[in-house]
Amino acid sequence: MKITQKIRAIRRAIEANPGGATDIRIQTQSIAAILGGNNTADWQAYMSNFHSNQDQLNRLMGNDIPFMTHPSGWGPKILAYVVSGGPCGGGTGLSIPDKMDSSFKALLDWNLPTADVVGVSEPLTPEAQFIFDLENDGVVDDD
Repeated sequence: MKITQKIRAIRRAIEANPGGATDIRIQTQSIAAILGGNNTADWQAYMSNFHSNQDQLNRLMGNDIPFMTHPSGWGPKILAYVVSGGPCGGGTGLSIPDKMDSSFKALLDWNLPTADVVGVSEPLTPEAQFIFDLENDGVVDDD
């Protein structure tokens, strides 16, 4: 699954249950990530909500050099956008960047494999189940 698809699915999970566990977790983790800064455990905990594989996590952590140094200069700005949208919960407009500029979305997913990690035997979290259901019902679009 693409990073942008994960962001969209988390946003939908929050919309489905404003003030619920996912909403509170995303808000709490994003605030800790903002206060802790990039490449901290708090940043990784927040960004881990939005990746399907190690390459995607590297990008979200700011460790993907081609992304961070892309001629557009958008890499750092996109990561700031992703982390700054998390504190806004279901009651405040849900600004997790589901509707970010299409150029930003394209660069966020640019040149990354989309294969999910296989062989995970843990039970799915509620939002992971929501994401799985969306994917298998064909609701999650591919942009």
